[in-house]
Amino acid sequence: MIKRNIITLLLISFTALLFAQNDNKAVGILKSSAETLSKDSGIEVKFVLAETDADNDLVYNFNGILRFKGEKFYIEVPDARIWNNGINQWVWLNNSDEVNLSKSSKDETLALNPITLLELYKYGAKVKYVATHNISGKQVEIIDINPQKTDLPWSKIIAMIDSKTNFPYTISMIGDNNNKTNIVFEKPVRDMKFSNHEFEFDKKKYPKPEVIDLR
Repeated sequence: MIKRNIITLLLISFTALLFAQNDNKAVGILKSSAETLSKDSGIEVKFVLAETDADNDLVYNFNGILRFKGEKFYIEVPDARIWNNGINQWVWLNNSDEVNLSKSSKDETLALNPITLLELYKYGAKVKYVATHNISGKQVEIIDINPQKTDLPWSKIIAMIDSKTNFPYTISMIGDNNNKTNIVFEKPVRDMKFSNHEFEFDKKKYPKPEVIDLR
């Protein structure tokens, strides 16, 4: 069964007045990272997601794969697969005989694709540059992101951006209950030549589940 936090998480995607209210250095780093990723012909990255509770005890962890190209993305985790072609979204819970088809929405994209958290400053989040650290031989820029939308499940997001590649190194989300969700991105492969069909559920490839149209 897919966990609520996965949907909410891997479910937040990236105005001159907002820039004035934010840390210009932080906005510049996030903007540069988002632009670099959005211009790529296609990226595949493996990730490890772990959630800990307020006492720092592990709640769960799992590995996953994220592929994206512009606004299109595909996510594969142990319990589910999600396809999004920028217009429609298909969610298939593993071992289920149904695939839910719905219209893609900005809120869902902001929450499902973790890379899009880098653009929250465009939607009212306040951002602040914290520091530059050397972690495992990589120089990373640390940015605090504080969402102002009360319907988001996190009170604070911490993004670490690899200074050399402009790719996120880690993204951490702290919930109102002090639970922490941490995503570590591993070995991104860039310039992948994904076809648009790879971001759509393929009925011929998976003939057994029934597509439930919720649009």
